[in-house]
Amino acid sequence: MSLAFTSFYSLPVVSEALGHQYLISDDGRQHLFWMRQFLDAQLFPNDSIADYFQSVSPIGYASFYRIFAALGIDPLDVARIVPLPLALIAASYAFWLTLEFFPIPSAGFLSSVLFVQNLWMRDDLASASARAFLSPLFLAFLYYLSRRNFLLTLITIVGLGVFYPQYVLVCAGVLCLLNFTPGVLPSLKPRNTKRLKDFSSERGLEIKISLILCIAILIPYALQSSEFGTALTLAEARHLPEFYPGGRTAYFSTDVGRFWLSGSRTGLQIPLDPPLLCAGLLFPVLAWHWLKYFRILFYLFLSSIGLFFLAHLFAFRLHLPSRYTQHSLRIVMAIFAATMLIIILDWGLRCARTKITRWLVGLGVVAIFGYLALYPFSLGNYPKTNYIVGSHPRLYEFFQKQPKDVLIASLAPEANNLPAFAQRSILVGYEYAIPFHRGYYQIVRQRSIDLLKAHYTQNLEDLRNFIETYKTDFFIVDLQAFSQNYLIESRWIRSYPREVEAIQQQLKAGERPALQQFLETCRDFQSENLVVVAGSCMVRTELESVVSP
Repeated sequence: MSLAFTSFYSLPVVSEALGHQYLISDDGRQHLFWMRQFLDAQLFPNDSIADYFQSVSPIGYASFYRIFAALGIDPLDVARIVPLPLALIAASYAFWLTLEFFPIPSAGFLSSVLFVQNLWMRDDLASASARAFLSPLFLAFLYYLSRRNFLLTLITIVGLGVFYPQYVLVCAGVLCLLNFTPGVLPSLKPRNTKRLKDFSSERGLEIKISLILCIAILIPYALQSSEFGTALTLAEARHLPEFYPGGRTAYFSTDVGRFWLSGSRTGLQIPLDPPLLCAGLLFPVLAWHWLKYFRILFYLFLSSIGLFFLAHLFAFRLHLPSRYTQHSLRIVMAIFAATMLIIILDWGLRCARTKITRWLVGLGVVAIFGYLALYPFSLGNYPKTNYIVGSHPRLYEFFQKQPKDVLIASLAPEANNLPAFAQRSILVGYEYAIPFHRGYYQIVRQRSIDLLKAHYTQNLEDLRNFIETYKTDFFIVDLQAFSQNYLIESRWIRSYPREVEAIQQQLKAGERPALQQFLETCRDFQSENLVVVAGSCMVRTELESVVSP
């Protein structure tokens, strides 16, 4: 039944993904586009953007798509289908894990459905990025740890290490807390007494070995250096507009409650949707004496909260604080909520003495399961996919016919789609302007400023110097780009206020940018409001104007 509900939520996602030729998840534009190199090594040559996102991709995640590429299957096609099996695996482990703590099948069903419903309220699975693999792997780790399956526990730790290394820290936290727990973990589930005795004597050694494995996995990540520099510090981020509201990677906020509770990068993000998850908040209050049976979940909560605050303290060396709580608390809340709902229903049935009260309890059961099934239909964007559908197919086809080493420069948002849909390199783009590593951020910032200046300069020589410096083959010019509103409305361009102010003064004075002069004479292609201008044509025309009498 849990898998039926999961399929019911997931199949429309696959249907949507397969219904468009040019489609990719929002995050896939960053984390997947470069994997086309597995099919054609000549793509994205000397591309700093492709090199950066390849460098930050976990080895297991990249290898997963490389295997399919070796079979001749496009990684972007695999990404369209992979959310369904990942959702089914996650739902299965959520069901089995719940039964380890509370061996009532209806509780397993409830927790599995609540977990998957909340999971599809984010684009984690649809992104087909590394975080799409986190929930199945981490649920598997918790399940095998609860089952005392030493070998499979080690295997899942390795799996997390090569797909989502940050969560090996969470595993280590749980294992550390277990290491200081005397005796056997109590359970509501009947167990073999001989196995309990064996486990009690071997448990300490197994946990220590698991901890050593966690450390062994994390050491290379801690020691490795990147060609794109070290992570920014919190002090450095405070001086960058990208980290403030409206910026590319909004982090800081004047709203204290939002910052600590619901911020997408900084908040605890306690999952309370669907609303039935709120029942999980009652568990520590009404069923506190049962917490000993859910000790692993309690340790998971402590480990996640501890790493959440450490990530705040050492931002951004441990990446983003919310990553340590949003995934683990989803598991804790789903299991606690399901357990609490079953306890309440059981109490109601036991207290029902008359036919009317039994009928009311039965009505409550129908209401809970009916609400569970129908609630997603009340949401406007469910399941959430954040899929990007290409709206300029002729433009993509035009660039696909160009040499594989061409470089495209543009301020237009459509440029963000070109690496995935046209399989050609861009100089810089808003979606790729991730400011977490010093070296990469400096490259992106310098390119962005240079492109902004070249786009609006009146000086033909400055435009030519830009083209020759970056070896720019094509510009894509939005016909609306020469209005002041275009500068104001672009979140990316607003990140450079000093340059924007100077350009606005120029446009207000009616001064015509040099690039605008070539929209007709050097136009190679046009798709609606987007004009493709050849860089070589502009250089040649500028040189001819210099040497002509």
